[in-house]
Amino acid sequence: MLRQLTLVICFIMTQGACSHLQSPASNSLDYSPSYHRSTASKDFDTVIEELLFAISNENYNVTSINRVGKAIAERHDISFPEYTIINSCNLEIAKQFLDISPRFISVMPCRIAVWQDANKVHVSAHLLPETLQDCVILCKQTNNLLKRVVDFSVSEELGL
Repeated sequence: MLRQLTLVICFIMTQGACSHLQSPASNSLDYSPSYHRSTASKDFDTVIEELLFAISNENYNVTSINRVGKAIAERHDISFPEYTIINSCNLEIAKQFLDISPRFISVMPCRIAVWQDANKVHVSAHLLPETLQDCVILCKQTNNLLKRVVDFSVSEELGL
């Protein structure tokens, strides 16, 4: 019950978190986030390794790896499931977005979450809005790249 209440509170708080981005301009980033999710039967570390490989193969640089589950386990000296967030950025693509609107800084860097639940590893990429008039093609290209990275990491086959 407490977990559900916490999730509801987090959801309510995030609804207003981007209100400063609202603008009548066509490049407003006021949008409902969407995600590309997939599940793997592989072990957690293999999925992480393949994500890192696929990210670098797409000319993105990993800017941070946040091992949230491991940090919680160490801080509380308990067994805790794996939760990791990988942030990455392609500076050339970032420049194109920022040239369109400085508001895009709020959705950078690209973020992929990975977590383990029972015997499955879940991977989820936060996608960009594909409805913004000035950058539909760039958003779609970036989202397709993120989808390829996620799909590669969970695939049982080798190769991009």
